[in-house]
Amino acid sequence: MDVSSVHALATGANVRITWSIALIGGSLATIFSTSYVKPFNKWLKLIYLIFLPAWLYLADAIRTGDIISRLDIGAILNPNRIPMIFGEINKEYNDQLVSFNIALVLLGIWLIVFLLSWVFNDFFSKNKLYEK
Repeated sequence: MDVSSVHALATGANVRITWSIALIGGSLATIFSTSYVKPFNKWLKLIYLIFLPAWLYLADAIRTGDIISRLDIGAILNPNRIPMIFGEINKEYNDQLVSFNIALVLLGIWLIVFLLSWVFNDFFSKNKLYEK
């Protein structure tokens, strides 16, 4: 094992940090945007609460990515500890993947519910689900 193995994991972690920040920004833009159809029904608005745990999982993915970056620097500065650092970085990398994937599932659930309610808006038209 050498520094390049640790650096490869750190590079992957940095990609997930970038995606996490983009997903947080995109979901905030979705909530605060005025140019798309918004649910009128109060029960349908509750699906927006799914953003909260998704943001927490994305924040955890960012946090673990930061830990991985620090471990990568540690491996560069102290190459004789690479086997121990590789074990730690592998655990953190797995934790980051789990957090990121859970966030993606939660955001996917929101998207599916939003799209289904939008597609079947005519079916629920007497309940007026969306405001224009």
